[in-house]
Amino acid sequence: MAQPVLPDSLREKIAGLFEDGRSSVEIFDAVFDEATPYVDSHEQLTRCIAALKGKISPGKTLEQKACILRPIKFDVSRQQGIGNQLSTTMIEKDFENRCQDIILKNYEGFSGIEDANTAGGFHNPPFDFFALKDSKPYIIEAKSSLKEFHT
Repeated sequence: MAQPVLPDSLREKIAGLFEDGRSSVEIFDAVFDEATPYVDSHEQLTRCIAALKGKISPGKTLEQKACILRPIKFDVSRQQGIGNQLSTTMIEKDFENRCQDIILKNYEGFSGIEDANTAGGFHNPPFDFFALKDSKPYIIEAKSSLKEFHT
């Protein structure tokens, strides 16, 4: 996953300006000089500001608002039975279904996992699974490979 273009201090400043009710244009003008060493163009700064705006909701810190998940690396040798059934050329949905117990239960602690495509009342949902974790419901879009898992 790409690292943020702007440093944390500037991202926090932009978050604070949004929380103060400032518009994207006002924020652009307010941080332009400070952001210039980090961006390649006006357009890139505009995209950075827009991205931060999408991650900010009132009453939370930027860390709470922008929870960026990192890939989870796991020991494939512990699950050789299933691992031997996987390949880089198999259908993605088959791959996800074979890995759901290993990843979602063992590594992430989910329970009650249900495939969203087989759940009643949904047609081609934009996510893969429903599940519970600590008694809270989740919808999960799983992106996994033979060595990593992204949600």
